[in-house]
Amino acid sequence: MTLMKASGIGADRVGIVYAITNTITLHQGNILHLNSLQVAGDYAITLVAEFPETETMRTAIRDLHALPIVEGFLISAGEIASDDHPMQEGTKYVITAMGHDRTGILESFSKSFWQRGITLQSVQAGIAAHVPFTGTPMFKCEFTVTLPALFAPEPLFEELVHTAVENELTLHITPIP
Repeated sequence: MTLMKASGIGADRVGIVYAITNTITLHQGNILHLNSLQVAGDYAITLVAEFPETETMRTAIRDLHALPIVEGFLISAGEIASDDHPMQEGTKYVITAMGHDRTGILESFSKSFWQRGITLQSVQAGIAAHVPFTGTPMFKCEFTVTLPALFAPEPLFEELVHTAVENELTLHITPIP
């Protein structure tokens, strides 16, 4: 099996997901992972697909680049080399913080990971709810990371707790088996 990664971003319109997934399916591709999001009239999509043969995958990549989805919609697609996605040994964590929205929350948390050389596998962030009666927006961010087997997590966790306390956030650090 050969793996391909693809991403696209541009003005939203009906049929983007269909056009991309149809092109992959026509070339015997199987989508293993897909994320997408609409923001302010734009649409973003990322995916990973597997193909039975390298040549069919390369044809699918060529056809994806040629898709006439909508003017200005940019698609990037390419082969995933076996050394592009090494499996990281270690413990996977989901780290969630929630509280009143304020400037710099994501920057503070992401700095803690960056300073320790920790790659973020995924980040979800945004306004999760509004406080009843006041309408105050509540911010929620969720980071998924894998900490290497020999990594001592306590200093990182202490810094994350400090950031949460400083910003009046609730924090949950959950190991994922």
